[in-house]
Amino acid sequence: MTGTIEELFPGVYRRRHEALDLNCGIVVGSDGVAVIDTRETPTAGKDLVDAVRTVTDQPIRWVINTHWHWDHAWGNAAFSGSSIWGHTRCQEVLEAVGAAEIEAVKHWFRPERHHELDDLEVVPPTGTFDDMAFIDLGGRGLTLTFHGLAHTDADIVVGVTDAPVLYAGDIVEESAPPFFGDGYPLDWPLTLDSVIATRPEVVVPGHGDTIDLAIVEAQRSSIAAGVDIARTAHAAGIPVAEVPVSGSPFPEPTFRELVARSYLQLDADE
Repeated sequence: MTGTIEELFPGVYRRRHEALDLNCGIVVGSDGVAVIDTRETPTAGKDLVDAVRTVTDQPIRWVINTHWHWDHAWGNAAFSGSSIWGHTRCQEVLEAVGAAEIEAVKHWFRPERHHELDDLEVVPPTGTFDDMAFIDLGGRGLTLTFHGLAHTDADIVVGVTDAPVLYAGDIVEESAPPFFGDGYPLDWPLTLDSVIATRPEVVVPGHGDTIDLAIVEAQRSSIAAGVDIARTAHAAGIPVAEVPVSGSPFPEPTFRELVARSYLQLDADE
């Protein structure tokens, strides 16, 4: 397994992985280390543990899941002895993961990695919150904040008290369009407005290269434009599959997901 560690500010890192182009965070305090997201399996999580050891010998005392998707949280079992934090809903979803959910993601893995899913233990967070939590790492802290519905119903972002870095999970993307399959497009732009108001200088997305607020703002505008199209089509009674893709800010498969999820929300509001 391969990954590249980049120090964003002293003691504040991201590790970008070749698999899934996934970012994980590593933040070092005087009392220990916090790891933000744990990769896709315990085997991959162990690789992340080994990577942490290349930058510090401090104990990994805290793990934070930005949301409940498998590629961010199924590596939790590799961090035995660490306190795992996440949104209350993140805990609930991970507690309910069963064999069917594990089998459903197998197609994302090369055949030689399928064994990593055998007898996979999904470990949910035990430190949970609904709106905000704070972790004191010693000499610096992390703020864990739920700004609203977006990519899932449990997305949190992680800020560092003494560095203008925000670990944003999948509420923003760099190397691919946003994933709307479990998302809430009608709420997502307002959630991003709240995140933007915190004014970080460096944003670590769930996947891809680091970005600045201009890119976050552009993605917010694209989602809002897609929602406007979906609202108009829904009001006109146009089926999801027939909504014209011309003018969409996203590729067609992504756009169809955005429209489908928007319709679900609009139908629920009627």
